Amino acid sequence: MYSTCGHTTGATRHSSSMSHLLGTRHLLAHTAARPRWCRVVCGPLVGESGAYVTEAVLDAEEQLLCALKRADKAAATALFERFHRDINRLIWRFLGADPEHDDLVQQVFVQALASAHKLREASALRSWMVTLTVNTVRMELRRRKVRRIMHLTPDTTELLVPHLDDHDSRTAMRGVYQVLASLSIDERLAFSLRYIEGEALDDVAKACGCSLATIKRRLQAASAKFFALAEAEPSLAAYVARHSEVEHE
Repeated sequence: MYSTCGHTTGATRHSSSMSHLLGTRHLLAHTAARPRWCRVVCGPLVGESGAYVTEAVLDAEEQLLCALKRADKAAATALFERFHRDINRLIWRFLGADPEHDDLVQQVFVQALASAHKLREASALRSWMVTLTVNTVRMELRRRKVRRIMHLTPDTTELLVPHLDDHDSRTAMRGVYQVLASLSIDERLAFSLRYIEGEALDDVAKACGCSLATIKRRLQAASAKFFALAEAEPSLAAYVARHSEVEHE
């Protein structure tokens, strides 16, 4: 049983795929227990790929921030080299293979260079870049929503998944983003940060510019909607059910 916007759905339909979705929903409540289907479809987390923060990294970021504040000519290149993988991955997580991807990445770095003087602590450099990315994507999604309402652009999204070789994974990826597009913008961003990117709750709240209590409520609502909608997306529901079974073996 799911509750979406105060209305109960699926009260009389408890199929086998629904039971698997319920199990996966429980797993998604804990980042450490990120389900296999999510790892397969969406890729590894930062920690899963071995990119851990070390003292050397923090020292390098201290030097980078100082260079940015001095407007050092090499600082822009250094900033890009340090964070372009993170920013590219985040925008992919939020939007899929989006035609405006490169422009959005560029916008994030332009904003970072323009406002680096406001950042006080080098240890906050990564979280600050994540916040800039979230704000950039939020503004872009709002702009697109307005354009759709004004009928300036069609209400369709073409999703390309060139990094997935098998048909089932490509189809599931499209299903994920179709469902995400049905969430509110704030719910979509919070859900993607927490359950696809694997950010800690405190970091999700900080990136989204709200309190921990607010982000918990937002994630609860987003999760309920996501899994209720995923059940209605046949290819995604089947994929989730299949990989949830593997996870429990």
